[in-house]
Amino acid sequence: NKPDDPDGLGGLFDPAADDEEADASELYVAARKAAHHYTLAQCALRRWRAAPEWGLKRAQRVQLSKMIEQLNMWGNTLDAELKKSSVLRRIYIERELRPWRDLTQEERAADPFHSCLIGPFEHDGGDEKMVLYHYDVEHEKMIFEDDKDSKKKTTDAQLTLSLEAVSSILD
Repeated sequence: NKPDDPDGLGGLFDPAADDEEADASELYVAARKAAHHYTLAQCALRRWRAAPEWGLKRAQRVQLSKMIEQLNMWGNTLDAELKKSSVLRRIYIERELRPWRDLTQEERAADPFHSCLIGPFEHDGGDEKMVLYHYDVEHEKMIFEDDKDSKKKTTDAQLTLSLEAVSSILD
């Protein structure tokens, strides 16, 4: 028997080895969850970046910019942690927040927020009346809340991804 293998079984029944394996497994699961959550935040922010610049109010632009900065910091931290461990190097995260227009049709269809509208946005409807609308990223069009024809073209199942929802994904 070797000094580091007192039972001659190659550590088969070594509780410390089991603990290390369990720790590595838990770390891997936690890292996968973090990577998934990061990708979800990327997808949400990508949709919002697809909105026409002229449609965003100043406050929305500032909030969106801050969230992208937060995502970048999160990505830097996550990437550094993934590179530290040989167990975690198998986990891949895409660091670049590619614009919606650069995605393939397959990537667009796989987006977890596929067919979700973004908004709400406000448009000056004249007569001191603000008109609310949402933006359909897939079809690159505005859907005004008071437009009966637009409402018919959207399904009841369409959800809205608000900036507040994106913010909660990042938190």
